[in-house]
Amino acid sequence: MRITFTGPASREAEEAALWYWERSGDRVRAHLLAEIERARTILLHQPGIGTPGVRGTRKLTLGRFPYTLVYRIDGDTVRVLAFMHQSRRPDYWRHRR
Repeated sequence: MRITFTGPASREAEEAALWYWERSGDRVRAHLLAEIERARTILLHQPGIGTPGVRGTRKLTLGRFPYTLVYRIDGDTVRVLAFMHQSRRPDYWRHRR
């Protein structure tokens, strides 16, 4: 199994990390990055763990931050389509493949 982030999902994660760094410093940013890595590890070992979503997607919520990984399992690849903030534009990512 492997994990890939689409370009938009990767940018969303980078923007979130930058936002936390600018407002709260490197320690909080590091916690966010650790949460993302923890979610990646979970998905590598248990890709079906997320809540089923629309069009064959699944969602895995981060523990300490208001973000959700929206992903699809394509064969041996977990493809992260969005790094979605939980209280902003919930369906903005639906056009992504």
